[in-house]
Parts: sequence; structure tokens; C-alpha cells
Amino acid sequence: HEATHIIQKCNNNKTTEDVDKLEKKLHQKKRSALKFSTSMFSGNYAKELEAYVFEDKPKKVKKGIEKYCL
Repeated sequence: HEATHIIQKCNNNKTTEDVDKLEKKLHQKKRSALKFSTSMFSGNYAKELEAYVFEDKPKKVKKGIEKYCL
């Protein structure tokens, strides 16, 4: 999750994927965690959404780090 935020920081503080596509990929069980993160911690919805989607996609995170941060 936090590694995705690092990727976003390297990408001019923006998500790397379209929000509409990310919403379709988010597992239903993670929706309450996303809601909690954005309401309690003033997180940016799009960036938190991407972080929750990428949590169980280590290869995607690795590629993001290589593409945006290295």
C-alpha cells in the first residue's frame, strides 16, 4: 500500500491509472477500508483507491517503481 504512494509521489503526486478503471478493480471487502482512510485521514480518494487496488499486486508495484521512480 505505502509503496504505491511512493510511486504516486514519483509521478508528480498523481495516480498512475484511471480512477474509473481502478474502481472496477477494487475488491468489495476493501471498500470499507478505503472509505475509512479517506474520511479519517483526509486521504485523497484517487490515490488511496490506487493504493488499495495495488496492495495485492506486487509485480505491478515493482513495475511502477521501476517506471516512475528509477
